[in-house]
Amino acid sequence: MGTAASRCERFSSLAKTFYAAAWILLCATQACGPIPPTLRMPEANPWRVPAEEFALRAHTVCIFPTSAPIEELEDRAQEFGRLAAQELRGAGLKAVVLSEEDAQGLLEHAVADVGGVVDPEVGWVDMDRVHSVVKRQRELARQIHGCDAFLGLSVVMVRAPFSDGLVKWDGREAKIQDYLSAMGNSGWTTVLSLHARVSDLNNEELYFFAGGIQPVIEVKTFSLPYEPIWRAKNPEELLLSESDNHRAVLLALGPLLPAVRGAAR
Repeated sequence: MGTAASRCERFSSLAKTFYAAAWILLCATQACGPIPPTLRMPEANPWRVPAEEFALRAHTVCIFPTSAPIEELEDRAQEFGRLAAQELRGAGLKAVVLSEEDAQGLLEHAVADVGGVVDPEVGWVDMDRVHSVVKRQRELARQIHGCDAFLGLSVVMVRAPFSDGLVKWDGREAKIQDYLSAMGNSGWTTVLSLHARVSDLNNEELYFFAGGIQPVIEVKTFSLPYEPIWRAKNPEELLLSESDNHRAVLLALGPLLPAVRGAAR
């Protein structure tokens, strides 16, 4: 049987193998580009199916744990799931926030049902098995929670242009420079965005959009001749503003909420 610690260690290794394989699958099927897809921008049309069809198909949304670019942000990033659930419920949908334990339990069950993701004959990850595990995990979530759509939230680092100290990206704008150093200064900087991807039981994408969260870089001027000093914020300084986080959720779900709200009437 093994100790609880050894079982957790085996599952952790299994989960890492599965998620790596699932990431390859996602890139192959969604043309996400380089790993990770930190430069994917929201298209002008966020819908992969007509909004009216989405509103008819989606009644209960399971929200997976939010991913983050660095481990130090993972706990704080889970606030986005709570905020998203709040907005989805306000629009007339049912929303179920899956904890990390819930998601891992479903994954472990799905992997066991499928028989693993590695082809025993060649010792390689079998992408057909990965497809099956993803689908089985969602089928289990539907059996338990009644979910017919799945929301994946990701906090990602992206590069955005700035001019005269003002950076604009994914529906958000923020000052990164004080007045003395901002005039006539332009370029690119690093910011955080929230990616929202809704998919169905087969992991087919139904909706994708993004909302800006906050800049990662700030610029200060301390002395003549007003040379700017660039500073990357520490992880402890990020994702602390509930208003910024809430605004990012509203931006990322912006086109979706009125569509389902109208259908709920």
